[in-house]
Amino acid sequence: LFTAIFTVSAANDPNADGIVETKFRANADWAVNWGAADFPAGTGVVNGPNIPVTYGSYLVTFNCTTGAYNFQATCGEIGLIGEFNGWAADEWMTRDMASPNNWTSVLILTAASDPNGDGIVELKFRQNADWGVNWGAADFPSGIGVGNGPNIPVPIGSYLVTFNCASGAYN
Repeated sequence: LFTAIFTVSAANDPNADGIVETKFRANADWAVNWGAADFPAGTGVVNGPNIPVTYGSYLVTFNCTTGAYNFQATCGEIGLIGEFNGWAADEWMTRDMASPNNWTSVLILTAASDPNGDGIVELKFRQNADWGVNWGAADFPSGIGVGNGPNIPVPIGSYLVTFNCASGAYN
């Protein structure tokens, strides 16, 4: 049984039709490959048709013995961004592969992380290092981040940060 996170977008779609055709294959070789016309789940057959995957990020499971596969929608890569890094580069979080919408990170905020010197470091969660999908809220230490919400006010300190990209819940 194989698992992976798989993300497809317009950049992967030469036909620009919202579908990216894909297959499973053994040993990076086309000699043994599996496909089927079903999405998001099905049973791939050897040399079967391409699987029509719609744009998104998925936790993919594939059983090479039975051909059974499943594409479970999830979010893309999640990062923390804020005053602590000049709003310039994401601090990547770690995905929980058993629960792919859950993310964790250790965040250490010092006086150097606080350009205003007010003891509060503002930050947000965002997907794929892009402002198109970001979460914020005015609550600390926990809350529900909403799309394009306000910056999260975090006092200087060290934290184990958790975030669920499906619900927006953070702590």
